[in-house]
Amino acid sequence: MQIINLFSEERQKIRDVAHLLLEGFTEAWNDIDECLFEVEETLNEDRVSRVAVNAEGIVIG
Repeated sequence: MQIINLFSEERQKIRDVAHLLLEGFTEAWNDIDECLFEVEETLNEDRVSRVAVNAEGIVIG
């Protein structure tokens, strides 16, 4: 496992993180679009967005 920065051009990783939010926090978000918005909010220049990936680069957290 590795912790990496998430960047706005990494569309697949953004979608993967959004899916983790939707699956893991069912009380907080109702659909994938809400989750995508939430993840994209973390990509502002004044913020740092970090994700965990496995050895193959797949988002796991």
